[in-house]
Amino acid sequence: MHATEFLFKAANAELGDLPGVVACVGKQRALKLRIYARLKLDLLGLDVTEDMLTQLSAASTEWKSIHDELKTISMWSPTRMIILEDADAFVSTYRPQLEAYVDKPAKKSMLVLDVSTMPSNTKLAKLVKDKGLFLECSELTGSALTQYLTKLAMDQYGKRISRQVCELLEQLLGNDLGMLESELAKLASYVGDVKEISTDDVQKMVGGWKTETTWAMLDATRDGNVGKALSCFDQLVTSGEASQKLLGGLVFVFRKYATAASLAIHGNMPLPAAIKTAGIFPRDQKPVEDYLKRIKREKAQLLLTKVAKADANLKGGSQLPDRVVFEQLILELSGVI
Repeated sequence: MHATEFLFKAANAELGDLPGVVACVGKQRALKLRIYARLKLDLLGLDVTEDMLTQLSAASTEWKSIHDELKTISMWSPTRMIILEDADAFVSTYRPQLEAYVDKPAKKSMLVLDVSTMPSNTKLAKLVKDKGLFLECSELTGSALTQYLTKLAMDQYGKRISRQVCELLEQLLGNDLGMLESELAKLASYVGDVKEISTDDVQKMVGGWKTETTWAMLDATRDGNVGKALSCFDQLVTSGEASQKLLGGLVFVFRKYATAASLAIHGNMPLPAAIKTAGIFPRDQKPVEDYLKRIKREKAQLLLTKVAKADANLKGGSQLPDRVVFEQLILELSGVI
């Protein structure tokens, strides 16, 4: 089970009895912290005392002491929880003991293993999945990330966010859930009483002047304002932005333009409808329609080809400097050449 699914089920009281062993597997620290908080609440309640909870680095302990604690219950508390952080080496060293424990865990204790990896084909992973709880604390992408952010925004902040907002956040911030959650909290605070977070809000609040300049570069490229596009690109490169990173933002935008062109050309769909279907932000739909009409059918069909060629060249496929490769791409996408 992915950790996000567990958290949503727990919030809706859809979980049964908690098991004696939980493995949090992956590198998304923010997810693990949320899981710990949820497990503490559900297992120990609100008033947690020192004799109920132990949280420590696995590097500083050994199995015997952990096992003794798991088997020993305080006279003041009916339950006990031990969280072993950074436990990869611990698991490797004490795998036989852990396998035996997962098979027959203490009835009044919970052991939480924080590891970066636990291959699913190992005996320990299979035992945890069968008798405990195996939570994948990994990155989310695509529709899974959209669903998670949409539900998080509504459940925690009462805010609606669209698929386009989720895609934009992913493009600007990547897939680190901790960073995405942090920025979502800032956005919710920024919009105040407004019930929906828009793409405009994201562009203003996430990424600072570099993000604004990147969007200005992309808009200028689309609108045929080559001078402004090249000027923005120069500012970004001079500030230290890598051409390959900037290409990611360009791909995010122009892939949708190419999709709209394909729907109109090969799907016999009216251009305005094709643009809307491609998921282009409402405020950009008319400018994109003007752009595709301006560069005409032949160039519109080659948008992704040009981007793919530039990507290959930036990864070593050309002897030209990265700056020259990107500047040439701006000229080609703008329709100038």
